[in-house]
Amino acid sequence: MTPAITSSLSEQLDYLDSLLHEATNTDIPITVFQEFSDICPDDFNTLSHIINQSKTLEQKPRLTYDYIKLTLLVEMPTCVHEVPCTVFKSWFDMFLDNLHFNSQLIDISVFLNAIIKTEHLSAIPNLVITFTAGARHKPIKEVIPVLAESVFTQGAADAVEKLWKEIIAKPKTPMVILALGEACKYKSPERSSITWKTLCHEKPAHSLKSFLALQKDVLMPEDPIVIADHTWFSLASIEIWVWIRGDTPINISLQSGDHTAHGRLFPQPSMNTINKMIERGAQMMKDCLVTLCKQVDSDYNTAMLEASGVAFPIFWDRMWSSIEVAGGSTAHSHYLTWYQASTRGVKHLEHPDVSNDGLLSLSASNTHIHTLTDIGASGDSAKRSAVTAGFAQPDASGSVQHSHTQCSNGGGNKTQGRGKGKGRRKGSGT
Repeated sequence: MTPAITSSLSEQLDYLDSLLHEATNTDIPITVFQEFSDICPDDFNTLSHIINQSKTLEQKPRLTYDYIKLTLLVEMPTCVHEVPCTVFKSWFDMFLDNLHFNSQLIDISVFLNAIIKTEHLSAIPNLVITFTAGARHKPIKEVIPVLAESVFTQGAADAVEKLWKEIIAKPKTPMVILALGEACKYKSPERSSITWKTLCHEKPAHSLKSFLALQKDVLMPEDPIVIADHTWFSLASIEIWVWIRGDTPINISLQSGDHTAHGRLFPQPSMNTINKMIERGAQMMKDCLVTLCKQVDSDYNTAMLEASGVAFPIFWDRMWSSIEVAGGSTAHSHYLTWYQASTRGVKHLEHPDVSNDGLLSLSASNTHIHTLTDIGASGDSAKRSAVTAGFAQPDASGSVQHSHTQCSNGGGNKTQGRGKGKGRRKGSGT
């Protein structure tokens, strides 16, 4: 690793964190994804270590690293971003807790933000479920029955590309879920505006409760959060996609057919097809568990397991309610950041690696020779007609590691022990 890269990585991370705060005070949208190219493995490992050990980063980014393409995707989650998979986790917990099986044979874990590592990829899905068969220290098999991602942004290409990479790394995954929220671009209040004159001189700053109380009395679900003549948070739509595996790996470019479903949570909810597809995926999870039990112990009686369980618990009203709460928190966060900057002054960022157009650039050493074979694959986007580039084709199965990159909203939680018996910045509106 070159000395220049080593000495600057910490500055790069501090800059990314500071950029998030400055973005809420300007017309720059909050960075959700930022991609870097030509990042050698040593630099990625150093970056991961700095993130895990950092005491100054208020919000720890999640990294997706492609060892074939040497690309690094940096994802900065938000409160709203975390909600769908946090709610999905509670549903999967309830479903799996009602299955009767010997937990000494199979360990089931439901993770938020755990690291998936293979020879070709390191990634942190928003949600991943693992079935581990056999002895804890010498498992005979690990299966990932569910992968899920959630993103609230104005462009989904990076999120879709990340999901493609995870599917290629784990091609036997039976069910994949993607929650796509389109958030309207946030702009800070302008000087001399009604908002500025109304809120800037109030002391102390409003609490969450008093801030949201400034909204109009009668609110509709589709209404943005408008206070003092300014929009602090607004969602345009929330869509859910579900794919289940057939005879071949899941193809998220498919937008219709027997193995995919698309629903709209907001506005004008329409989720019936999603419910049916999730129920099919849940049955596939149960069938997978039966097969694994037999593989570990051929004499194991799976009759109770096959007869057990309840209908998959789906409560879309609960998910929407949680999103509304997170939207209020996001609006208040926008307000506080603007208020503090407006009343105390803003120190503008200066960074040695910022180019003339204001984008962060991160270069990597070219002295390291990458020896893995790129055996090729391609894929298309699942988001309407958007298209992503082809990916390298990983062919090795890997392990799932508990992530030290946690979020305040339940990140990194694990449920287990069941059983009876060059940089480009992409904007978000959040």
